[in-house]
Amino acid sequence: MLIGLILALARKNITIHSTEFNHDLKQIQDMLGVDDGGYAGMIFSDVDETWQDQTDSFRADFLSQYVKNEIDSNLSSLMDGG
Repeated sequence: MLIGLILALARKNITIHSTEFNHDLKQIQDMLGVDDGGYAGMIFSDVDETWQDQTDSFRADFLSQYVKNEIDSNLSSLMDGG
């Protein structure tokens, strides 16, 4: 399911400012238990102007790395007692 959401979003040729992108990213975040979009805001600002021009493969890799970083961050926080 998570991989399906990542691939579906990566295949969409939409800007990261679109309602559709934000809705789809929120679905991914909900699956991860992410309740703060601050990290996503920082990460996606790096590709703000170029996201729509990237290949599906680039977008899938970027989203996968984002998900991995969210998981790593949440695990670290839990292990530290947060």
